[in-house]
Amino acid sequence: MIRITMLLGLALAATPLPASAQSAAAALTGTERLDGLLPVHLDRAGGRILLSLPAPARDGLSTRLLYSTALRTGLGSAPIGLDRAAPGPAQMLVVRRLGKKVAFELENPRFRATGGSPAEQAAATDAFATSTLWLGDVIPSADGRLLVDIAPFLARDTKGIADQLRDAGEKGWKLVADLSAADVNMVKAFPRNLVFEARQTFASDTPGAEVRNIAPDARQFTLVVRHIFAALPEAGYTSRSFDPRGGSFATQILDFGAPLGRQIVRNLANRFRLERIDPDAPRSRVKKPIVSISTMPRPSRSEPPSLKARPGGSRRSKRPVTSTLIAWRSCLRAPTRSTSTTMW
Repeated sequence: MIRITMLLGLALAATPLPASAQSAAAALTGTERLDGLLPVHLDRAGGRILLSLPAPARDGLSTRLLYSTALRTGLGSAPIGLDRAAPGPAQMLVVRRLGKKVAFELENPRFRATGGSPAEQAAATDAFATSTLWLGDVIPSADGRLLVDIAPFLARDTKGIADQLRDAGEKGWKLVADLSAADVNMVKAFPRNLVFEARQTFASDTPGAEVRNIAPDARQFTLVVRHIFAALPEAGYTSRSFDPRGGSFATQILDFGAPLGRQIVRNLANRFRLERIDPDAPRSRVKKPIVSISTMPRPSRSEPPSLKARPGGSRRSKRPVTSTLIAWRSCLRAPTRSTSTTMW
């Protein structure tokens, strides 16, 4: 009996503690810290990506971020549309502590009561559903901040790739969790945003003709999905009503705080935030210009020999042309820099 008790005690002692019971110091052992919008700790050996979140308020709210996804690699099919660099929508992500868990939840800012009383704003918020994307284990720290391993979240199909395949007529495609993982080596931290990547594999027993014609293994393919966490606009940002003459795009909202007799449906302009150095001048330079840098080579199109003009003006070839051949030649050019510094 004593021997059995000792064996049980040794077995319990050898059982690893859950992540929520580990101290922050132990969890961060052997990690590499990146400082940016939020501190990120990388466990390259273990594959963990530990995100350090602000201490939650009394209601459990830790922070709000703008969240979006994009494809770094594409499927290669125009009909399906999973193209390289295809972006997803920018959404409002709320990080909330729920006991031993951290919830990543999408708010629903489309329905609001702008300018209404706190009770009216709360009523508009509570009347429409939110979407919880993920729950993760909390690793508490002594200063009140929260550590959470977001690698499992990054491996989820939050972009809706399986849904897009189904809508394109491809049947049976599902994310394969065992073949999907976050890439610890591709994390980037900046003052206003964090960028993560994950390799996600999708499989189907009934692939359609489009995927069979592209993927090396017709039953499965892998895409690299990029996740972006960005800071909300700083204090003082004001929205603008959309004007079709402005040449931009719009986001539609329903504003239940509108006065009686006014339309509750509004279109807000999607725009960059530029501030004049001299706000009274009709034309002024801006405080923080928008800078875009392009380092990609510019492609040039060359015509195949079979389509070149023959003597006498004829463009016909002795053999029928069954396909158009386009050769892309990389032009060695220095990176170009485009800066918008003036605000009209």
